[in-house]
Amino acid sequence: MIEFDGRLFSYTIASDVVRNGLGAELNEIINGKEVYVAEVFRNDTNLKVEFNTFEANLPYAALVKLFEVFELEVTHEFDV
Repeated sequence: MIEFDGRLFSYTIASDVVRNGLGAELNEIINGKEVYVAEVFRNDTNLKVEFNTFEANLPYAALVKLFEVFELEVTHEFDV
């Protein structure tokens, strides 16, 4: 876990067989539970890297860290 602006976050690397890809997920810890708030996703069907957010108000530093995690942990080679 990491804290930004008094809020706790965690990062997860996850594959998605339905969407056919791999990504880095940003979760906010709220009342002891992880809430999925954003992702950087390598879409192997569309051959694109996509960014999605499910929360409008996120600290910039948390998003920068999400992209860093993606760059370090997820290969950019599409699995076709």
